[in-house]
Amino acid sequence: MRGMNAKSYVYDVSELDFAEKVVDASRDGLVLVDFWASWCAPCRTLAPILERLAEEGHGTLRVAKVDTEKEPRLAQAFRVQSVPFVVAIKDGKPVDAFAGALPEDQLRAFCEDYGAVFGAADSILDAEILNEPLPLAKQALKQADVAGFRAQVEALGEMEEDEDEFRDAERLVEAAAFFCGDLPSEGPAAAALQAAHASWTQGALERCLDQLLESISEDPALAEELARKAIVALFVVHAEQETLVRQVRRRLAILLH
Repeated sequence: MRGMNAKSYVYDVSELDFAEKVVDASRDGLVLVDFWASWCAPCRTLAPILERLAEEGHGTLRVAKVDTEKEPRLAQAFRVQSVPFVVAIKDGKPVDAFAGALPEDQLRAFCEDYGAVFGAADSILDAEILNEPLPLAKQALKQADVAGFRAQVEALGEMEEDEDEFRDAERLVEAAAFFCGDLPSEGPAAAALQAAHASWTQGALERCLDQLLESISEDPALAEELARKAIVALFVVHAEQETLVRQVRRRLAILLH
């Protein structure tokens, strides 16, 4: 089974994690939900095209795969009558859909209509964030790419105080212990902190934040040093999720005061 990780923008989803891996993920870019079945020949034709485009999209496109034989309730919810059936999700809601295996040029155009960027993505990255540690660090943390984040920590720490993004960079550096998994193995908050780190590596942002808040309530002194800094850093990384950030900020303030 294909899982979501830092090296791939193609992953399996189920009814249990659909909201997290599709609805929430679609707020950061286009998500195509690919309904398929093991017996379906056109599905096998479409799958490698979707995977190739997702990798070329550098995060502007994700493909969430739903096995209709294992997830009939999801298929029913989207009124899937035949496979392959692909639903485009953007900003938390369905915006378009198609049935069958489209040719690659048509599929590419379909995705571009909803914000996916192909081909030029490498040059965009080169022009805009080459040697810019903060965007690279944020990108790595959004993908739970620990190695990619580690590679930027030293450069983040060397940013000048008069740079516009210095404070954001400082917050990421302060939370490096959490992101790199340098966590206590004992103590009242240890289990919650370890669980929060595991949730983060799995892309479960809301669950991670809940567990970080839980760790603060269990051991304020220890968790203040790790959990609060991790939460604030996640605010920086996921600033576009304004509602979630506002809710967690309010809960954090109550715990700390």
